[in-house]
Amino acid sequence: MGTSNCALAFVDLRRPEAESKILALEQWQSESRSITLDLLPSFAYFPREPFPEAGNSAGDAAPGGASALPDGSKPVVGLYARDISAQEPERVIASAKSWLIHAGVDRRARLLPWASREIPEARKLSPVAACALYLNYLKTLWDREMAGGDERTAFNRQHIVITVPASFDQAAQRLTLESARMAGFPAEVRLLEEPQAAFHAWLEKHPESRALRTALGAETGDALGGEKRVLVCDIGGGTTDFSLFSIGFHRDDSAQIRRIAVSDHILLGGDNIDLALARLLESRSGVEGGHLDPRAWQRLVAESRHLKERVLDSLSKDRVFDSNTEYKIGVSESGGNLFTQARTAVVTGKEILALLDEGFFPSVEMGDKLQGAEAGFREMGLPYARDAAITRHLAAFLRGAEGGADGKPRVVDAVLFNGGSLTPLYLQAKLLALIASWQKGQRPVALENRELDLAVARGAARYGSHAALGIKPRILGGTAHAYYLEVAAQEKRDAKYLLCILPLGTETDHVQRIEKLELRLTLNRPVEFRLYHSSRRPKDQTGNIVRYLPGEFKQLPSLHTVARLETDKARALGSADISVGLQALLNNLGLLRVYLVSDDKRLRPAQRWELEFDMRAQGKQEHTDESAAPSESERELSPEAKEKAFTRLSQPYPMGGLRELEEMLGKKRQAWPRSWLRSFWEPHYGWFTRRDISPDYEASWLNAAGFLLRPGYGAPFDDYRMDQLWHVQAVGLAFPRAKAVRMQFWLLWRRVAGGLNAERQIAIYSEARPVLAGNSKQADEAVGMACAFERLPMELRLELLDMLLTGIGHRTEGHLLHYLWALGRLLSRVSLYAGQESVLPPSAVEKAFAYFQDRDWTESRLGYLGTVFVQACRLTNHRALDISPSLRGAVVEKMRSSGVNPQVLRPVTEFIPVEQEDLQTLFGESLPLGLILQQFS
Repeated sequence: MGTSNCALAFVDLRRPEAESKILALEQWQSESRSITLDLLPSFAYFPREPFPEAGNSAGDAAPGGASALPDGSKPVVGLYARDISAQEPERVIASAKSWLIHAGVDRRARLLPWASREIPEARKLSPVAACALYLNYLKTLWDREMAGGDERTAFNRQHIVITVPASFDQAAQRLTLESARMAGFPAEVRLLEEPQAAFHAWLEKHPESRALRTALGAETGDALGGEKRVLVCDIGGGTTDFSLFSIGFHRDDSAQIRRIAVSDHILLGGDNIDLALARLLESRSGVEGGHLDPRAWQRLVAESRHLKERVLDSLSKDRVFDSNTEYKIGVSESGGNLFTQARTAVVTGKEILALLDEGFFPSVEMGDKLQGAEAGFREMGLPYARDAAITRHLAAFLRGAEGGADGKPRVVDAVLFNGGSLTPLYLQAKLLALIASWQKGQRPVALENRELDLAVARGAARYGSHAALGIKPRILGGTAHAYYLEVAAQEKRDAKYLLCILPLGTETDHVQRIEKLELRLTLNRPVEFRLYHSSRRPKDQTGNIVRYLPGEFKQLPSLHTVARLETDKARALGSADISVGLQALLNNLGLLRVYLVSDDKRLRPAQRWELEFDMRAQGKQEHTDESAAPSESERELSPEAKEKAFTRLSQPYPMGGLRELEEMLGKKRQAWPRSWLRSFWEPHYGWFTRRDISPDYEASWLNAAGFLLRPGYGAPFDDYRMDQLWHVQAVGLAFPRAKAVRMQFWLLWRRVAGGLNAERQIAIYSEARPVLAGNSKQADEAVGMACAFERLPMELRLELLDMLLTGIGHRTEGHLLHYLWALGRLLSRVSLYAGQESVLPPSAVEKAFAYFQDRDWTESRLGYLGTVFVQACRLTNHRALDISPSLRGAVVEKMRSSGVNPQVLRPVTEFIPVEQEDLQTLFGESLPLGLILQQFS
């Protein structure tokens, strides 16, 4: 399942010595005719009218294959979907696989087609579901073509292997398997790294070690120590993957092959070439401001994809490529639903080659560092690599992967090229020459691969056949990453430390045990561990505690569990602390498993709890501390101060309760770090059922609850705390008619909005809607709350905009500021927690600006409008989010004529990364110390 294409290969286990075969994939070529190809383009089209099912038309009918959408229709996948993307880009899903690694969005949310205005949110698909479409299509074709109704040969009776980039982290791997389950695949699906699969395909054609020795130029009789190194360079549509293999030869001609290094995830490939070419064509189109609107831009990207494929195909032929050939592309500007003007952009073959050579495959030195400047490759909503130079990424990989004992890079002896973007021999030769220049002229051998689009599928089938027959795999290597848990080192509080639980290269099902670190676990309480991985630390061993270094480790979703006991005797221990050990392994599906195992003598037999990945946290901007040492403000409370605070919190306290704690602790509440705030929650929550003491007490309790839990996420166990807080909504208020209580109720949910899922936000919004629509003074806090609900469906957020603009006309000066702040929050181009998909379309900003354009912004009551429209018009470099150049010009002119400070205007006129202060302004008050909100890419 590739970013650009899918393929299905198989090996007949009745004749395992036979070569793998490719299943021909029938698919729609047009609305009435099908075609059979080896590849299934990874595109899904939402047709305006249902296509005929298989056998229902007079022509060649392709299989239905795909699962039904929420409205009962079926998307069309494959060639027709890819080809029609140039005409109807907002009805086509592309690059779904790339979204599986994008931790900045909720990958189970309905996001695709990205930024589409034609497909309602209810009909869109999540990245997981979109990938399931392609897998389900392959399953359907197998059952029709190969099984033919015979249950014994049905797809679900086969041994299935799905390939993933070697750099896919555990979260992306789990989501891939979730897609497979959604597609109806059998439970025992294996995952295999794509570069490794490509090497398996090459080995299938060279089964004898002697042939491998000959291909690598190894001398006969070389000992195991005289190893050779093979680089697999895999550049596809969405990702670039590098893997390094060592091959040691025994005197009996047998070979030992081990994968020794993989690259970090590099979201860079053919899709980026499409974007760069589209930008070049856009600049020559003559459109006003040199900037197409999102719909026209998506058409141009699709056209650029077709042009790129024509050029790469020409470069792949034996005939000479004519660099003087001119290519003309139609560029259409859209106005409403009709084309208002069509233009032509021209580019030559020479210019396209220059774009490839200078932008993606430049000649660089081995020591050249990656460039971190904004490259603008964020047009499709994906966090593409900032440095587009694939050759610099290769140099960085080899510097880190090849170091020998003497610290000097070792020689790459051979290269296996793979992936559709490397089909041109021109590019292969360029990379070989560049590697040779890094190796003082020693040119690596190019291992032959005539099926760069199919090798991964063939290799996966060969690997799967060996696994099914119990044959030892030819390639060893184990896990491509080492895994670590964050630990609290009491004697080392100047930095963050990690515990290695699974070293790099650990083989499948090899259990790693950690039993002597005096780990303690509280029973019947949720526990969470921050998980990290690294592909750059081959020397770390199980149980090693290492210092966290930014750049060397990447954070994964946290692991969590609740240690519940199974026996009555054990339950009697209640919430006692027990001593535990850790066990970790990589199972035969390629997934990390981590367990806590009791070694407490009070628990016999020993009990074990698996730590689950907290995938619920994905799509939220979680705390990721990139600093090497915690700040002084994050120090824990002293035992004495904690006891005093807990004693006070365990008693009912009036509106001044938090002020009493300030005096007791000698620190203003705004300076309380996140760790203090969350520790105060438990005793505070203990008074949840006593809110009926008085209206003042309930208002005080709600106010303190929101302050302690703001912004609803960002600390361990916040999901658990939010489940507790939700009892307020479920049970209801004790004094619902008291104005102060109702105001604090709205303020509470605004403060913790980021911790509420979509269903909970909808429930509260539905309750508040009559207040919002009634425009009463009670709506001041309610409107701020509703505009902080980023997970509301887009139609509700647009409805909220209409109510907001109507309400502004009824506000007196004293109440207007609440509405203007809420308007800025609602129109902001930056999401606090829900991701890019929650940002209102530019048309909403245009509507709001039209409402205010003719008013006098110098009036004191409208003075906050400058801040509103800085938030609403901030330049993000995301085409789907940014307002049009004409609207930007009008806003800037209005703000300048209203005396807005030019420095304040800068985020509207130039791209400026979002700072913590910007996010704090959006939040509406100070954020807890120690909480870092990471801007979505």
